[in-house]
Amino acid sequence: MTTYVIRNGELVEKDLAGPPPLTMTHGAMPDIQPFVTQDGTTIGSRSALRDYEQRTGTKQIGNDYASLVRTMKGQF
Repeated sequence: MTTYVIRNGELVEKDLAGPPPLTMTHGAMPDIQPFVTQDGTTIGSRSALRDYEQRTGTKQIGNDYASLVRTMKGQF
């Protein structure tokens, strides 16, 4: 029995398809872009961010501006 996978929106035989592009791979995310914290520390990777947060006792609170706007809509 032939097995098919989707590549570029089309069904292709699995034997001929090759590996999926990185964007389709489950659980794989690109690393973060480097940024500078408020205290001047440059963070260039997720592991550096984890270390920084543990060292300083801080945590991220998110950056979902769109949901913040939805939540606060009509409060002003």
